[in-house]
Amino acid sequence: MKLPNCPNVREGVCERSMLRLLGEDEQSWVFTCASCHLIWKVSKPRTAERARYELEIDRTQRASEAERAAAKQTRYFMMPSKELINK
Repeated sequence: MKLPNCPNVREGVCERSMLRLLGEDEQSWVFTCASCHLIWKVSKPRTAERARYELEIDRTQRASEAERAAAKQTRYFMMPSKELINK
């Protein structure tokens, strides 16, 4: 994985990216730029992949629940009127 640049460098606000690592947890790294003093977080790749997987599972589960709810709804079938039958 390539180390990130300061987001302000990309926007032209910061002159140069002077990356410093402030901290780390299981899900992300916290960086600061010594030049412009911006602080930002970067998700670890494993966390991003897990988040995508969980999102996909959640979408699938919601779709399944919606199908089950639609299947449980009462359906009404009515005989056509005599006028429609005779035509």
